[in-house]
Amino acid sequence: MSESVRPIIRQPNRRVVLRALLCLMILVLTGCFGSEAMHYDIQQYNKEVLSSEKEMLLYNIAALREGQSPHFTMVSNINASRTFTATASFTFTNLWNKVFLATKANNFQKSSNTYAATATSGVTESPTITYLPIPGQDFASRFESPITPDKLNIFIEDINLNPATKKHLEWLMLLIAQDVEILHGDWRTKFSRKTEFSDYDNYRSGRWTLKSDIKPSGEVCPDGFEDPINKENDYDLFWNCVSHIIKLFNVVSEIDANHVIVPSVVAKEPTPTEVLSAQQQGLSWLRIPNATKTDSTTKTDNVEYKLANAVKIRGFSDYTPKFKEAAETKEQKDQTNPERRLEFSYGDRIADYLWPVPYDSIYVEFRRDKVTDKQAEHECFDDLPTEAEMEGLSTRSEMEGLSTRAKFDFLLQALREQLATKGNTPELLKRKEQLQQDYDLIQNDVVCGFIKTGNLGQIMQTLGKMACTDDQGSTKGTCLPKSVFGIGSTVPSWATDWAPYSKFPVPVYPKKWIWVPAHDPHDPDPAQSKLAERDEFVFYTLYKLYEMSLVDTSKLVTPPPSITIPKP
Repeated sequence: MSESVRPIIRQPNRRVVLRALLCLMILVLTGCFGSEAMHYDIQQYNKEVLSSEKEMLLYNIAALREGQSPHFTMVSNINASRTFTATASFTFTNLWNKVFLATKANNFQKSSNTYAATATSGVTESPTITYLPIPGQDFASRFESPITPDKLNIFIEDINLNPATKKHLEWLMLLIAQDVEILHGDWRTKFSRKTEFSDYDNYRSGRWTLKSDIKPSGEVCPDGFEDPINKENDYDLFWNCVSHIIKLFNVVSEIDANHVIVPSVVAKEPTPTEVLSAQQQGLSWLRIPNATKTDSTTKTDNVEYKLANAVKIRGFSDYTPKFKEAAETKEQKDQTNPERRLEFSYGDRIADYLWPVPYDSIYVEFRRDKVTDKQAEHECFDDLPTEAEMEGLSTRSEMEGLSTRAKFDFLLQALREQLATKGNTPELLKRKEQLQQDYDLIQNDVVCGFIKTGNLGQIMQTLGKMACTDDQGSTKGTCLPKSVFGIGSTVPSWATDWAPYSKFPVPVYPKKWIWVPAHDPHDPDPAQSKLAERDEFVFYTLYKLYEMSLVDTSKLVTPPPSITIPKP
């Protein structure tokens, strides 16, 4: 092959290679970057929104601790787009040399060939992010609404999927519970001027024994206090009581009850219009047989109709409650339970006790040996001793702090002293007989009471009040067990989430930090690392509660009315 021919063959091969490289570059710039950018954008926006909401939650906890008003701004919409552009050009000079080759005959001057290639690319991002402050109605619904039984159902069901069910239930109650009130507890002494304490443990032996490992005095849950045990003010006693309850209950029930509106009793059956009007107001008419009024013609009991509020109450127990049977007939007049709900036999007494705020409490009842519903109702909700039984023997203030049984012991002792001085008068003997009858009804085989839950605002404020500060060792990991969050001038290395805040929004006031967990997860002490795990769980559950606070969980799938949790 001649030398003049070789360049003609060689040059097209070079152009093909260059063109291929340029096309490949254009394809990469315009096609491959799109999917990678989409993945990156989604992940980054998700992380930033989550991080900002958690920081905002921490900030508001600190603000509530300082007595400031909480405020939330949420991201309502993110509309982000990316535009990728790419251009490429290719130039080739001295093209004439490829058309007419230089030869000796035409004496044509051959010059060198020049190639030039350019490529440009660009990306334009246009995010549109919409921020929305939580307005009045949504704010009230989110922060002031109680944790209803159906919402509590969801949290309990999620926890039941975890092997550490009981421990996580304790931590859940640490988050949402605010007070514990024991109506009736196990008595310790026959007669005492001191506060009686309830204790419910060791069922296998058929009796309850003191838990000396909880407190030196064996105190677990107080019975007879005028005020409930508050988490913030008496954390140790509160936590001992709640954890004891969680360890012993194994049945979660949903109690359908009614609170009768007084006066609303009518003798005639409500008209359809009255029934519809009641339903629109969230009320219902109850058909109640009245055995004290009998029709002289038919010799049958007359009935009364009462207007009532329907109430759902969550219940924890160590036995499976027996519910009223739903009505079997379809005739409205024959139904005492027309909606076929499962009703606790004395659920209305529970609703009456909690009214007007029945939705923020969990009813707790434990039984020893064989106890009937009537006995449990009598011991928990009958206000004994009566004013007539106390007359001339004692006053409410004198017996404050005593259990029900100890009150009867006190009255019987006072009555014996009167019999010794005044003699066996018929009136005193009759009073002694009545006191002894009521005393015998107090079987002392039932422990009952309530765990009061808080709304989101109350929960956040209480957690803020219980936070660990610098003077309590917040940066050293030596916080008290009650603290979930730490507060200080610097953020410790173990913190997973934190937020800055200032008590006063002025530049001269020093900035502080709030973080979680309050306890060091790397501490060699296993108790401290366990507390750090609890802190993380509580904060995660708090964030979940915040996200679900506007969700109407009653419209979600409702679990069965009774859930049994196997004992470990």
